[in-house]
Amino acid sequence: MKYLLICFLFLTLQLSGQREINEIISLSGANEVQFNFSFADVELLEWNKPDVQIIGQANINLNLDNEAFKIKTERPNGILIIHSTVDLEDIPKRVIFTNEDGTKRIADPSSLDDEKIYQNVNWGSDIDVSLKIMIPKGVKVLSNSTYGNQKLFQISQLEMAHASYGSIEAHLPSKGISNDVDLVANYAFVDVSIPNDVPLKFSVTSNYGEIFSDLDLQTSNGLNKSKQCHTNSTLNADLRNGKYTVNITANYDNVYLRNTDFADTGRQKKGINRF
Repeated sequence: MKYLLICFLFLTLQLSGQREINEIISLSGANEVQFNFSFADVELLEWNKPDVQIIGQANINLNLDNEAFKIKTERPNGILIIHSTVDLEDIPKRVIFTNEDGTKRIADPSSLDDEKIYQNVNWGSDIDVSLKIMIPKGVKVLSNSTYGNQKLFQISQLEMAHASYGSIEAHLPSKGISNDVDLVANYAFVDVSIPNDVPLKFSVTSNYGEIFSDLDLQTSNGLNKSKQCHTNSTLNADLRNGKYTVNITANYDNVYLRNTDFADTGRQKKGINRF
């Protein structure tokens, strides 16, 4: 996802390539990892190695300000906290034109004509960061993001994912979960894929959206809700006599609960939209 921090730019520049990110961070005995992401789309998945690895690309203001992307760590009380952010105070505001073919160029503000009306122009920062994070198996994971989407793939000890101004797509582990999980997206959708035969409970809230499902859910009032769209703002349901609860909130968008076998059918029309 690209983020434009708004406001106004002519001058075509020869730009260097995007910044490649590849960092390995040792757990150093930590059994919990907390992520705080800003201005990045992220994918989190487990692997069989003992360290956290972060790979990805950063393109900030057409590669002029890539060094403003930072990864920082803290280790309070045996917890590993990883921050990824873009330091906006270090970035000069740029005038960025978007051409008809979708390409962009940066202009010198002094070259602009005050008497002329410009179209497809932004004044601020153009940020495009994507990250893939590998996490050691069995580590407790809490993930927060601001201005970015999260995709979580079979994180066995996931406790929480919270996205402000971004979506959450969670693929639950094939062996199920061993604790309650909280998934919250303030201004975008939450999409959860559940493997066959995994027992779960759901507590779902969508204040200004709808709840879609292709699962055979047993609701708290005893009704079976198989493959339906639930237009009321809350849903409490059981799937296969679940022990642990997935708590889901999408304040201003939809919630999707789907069988993993149909997870590639998309959120529109096929497989998941209005059963």
